[in-house]
Amino acid sequence: MIRRPLGLVLGLVLGLVLGLGLGLGLDPGLGLDPGLGLDPAPVAADSVPGIESAIAIRAADLEAHVRALCGPVLEGRGAGTAGEAAARAYVVERFETAGLEPKGDGGTFEQPFDFAGEQWFLVASAPEPRYRVGKVAGRSANAIGRIPGRDARLAAEVVVIGAHLDALGRDPDGRIYPGADDDASGIAVLLELARVLPAAKQRPRRSIVLAAFGAEEPAPSLFGSRHYAAHPPVPLERTIAMINIDMVGRGEFLDQPELSAAKKGVGLKTRGCVGLLHRSPAVGGAARAACKRVGLETLAVDDVPDVLRPYIERQVSGRGDFAPFEERGVPYVFFSTSESADYHRPTDLPDTLDYANLRRVAAAICLTAYALADADAPPPRLEGGK
Repeated sequence: MIRRPLGLVLGLVLGLVLGLGLGLGLDPGLGLDPGLGLDPAPVAADSVPGIESAIAIRAADLEAHVRALCGPVLEGRGAGTAGEAAARAYVVERFETAGLEPKGDGGTFEQPFDFAGEQWFLVASAPEPRYRVGKVAGRSANAIGRIPGRDARLAAEVVVIGAHLDALGRDPDGRIYPGADDDASGIAVLLELARVLPAAKQRPRRSIVLAAFGAEEPAPSLFGSRHYAAHPPVPLERTIAMINIDMVGRGEFLDQPELSAAKKGVGLKTRGCVGLLHRSPAVGGAARAACKRVGLETLAVDDVPDVLRPYIERQVSGRGDFAPFEERGVPYVFFSTSESADYHRPTDLPDTLDYANLRRVAAAICLTAYALADADAPPPRLEGGK
């Protein structure tokens, strides 16, 4: 996830939402299945599209992927490094095992590109953020696979689900930034979706593309997703929606110490909460419904009063791999459990994640993707896209 204090912006949103009594809206009676640690669903499982796949997601597998991606041999998966390449090979191997269709260059899963930018390492957060900046350049690649839809007429249309593969790597002093939450957690969700979706008894009507983007972190950021959008393996006019997954592993929403007083002041319960950023009522509605189904509370920019919404949107605009899709009119939703106290620090480690909660988020993303890919009609394109 690229820099700027998104956590403080979301903290402002939280205060506004709760202070104005708008509520976050959770119906605890809408569970999925005892396997997700919730009450049994009050409806038959087969009446919820994608529920079979959502239930099949395993917390232990998510944790195993995070730990593998944060292993010391990968040295923080810095963009363009051997560690990032090893992480990409790990993803490709699992895409192949799951039977995904390669959508990279030349019939492979990889879509390579060159990049040059700056890597920013946070060295102090108070009273103002201070960074050390290093030049980085090299060759990276996206790993891309497709799960074909079941409907011969609609299978040419796709929902893209993306997360970024790289973290910060090593800083100039040699410290490793493992990037467990940012964004091994998102890649772990991608890999579980790669496992469960092709095995479903009934796939959605449209196809689903899974993309592990390279070189997201170096400023000006988003190199991998921008390359994908400029050279899409499936034309963007046939891309009906994009789901961005970044920092979804923490169990406590906005756990920074500087926000604790504000959260306590408004009486906010911040466990089991996920943030949603979108500009599409249809896509955002699908995500909200999926989160409610698995027992996750949601916070979205559209919870904020109209008069303040443009300000908040300016603060979070372009902050993830959804941005190149948004610029081209593709509806999107961005899932995140927010920045944490370990954001862009060497302490962003696998042991800091809540894998039971990560499973809930992964299940919600699965249900969101299935709902969009199986819908009768695609959501309207965003206005102002290129």
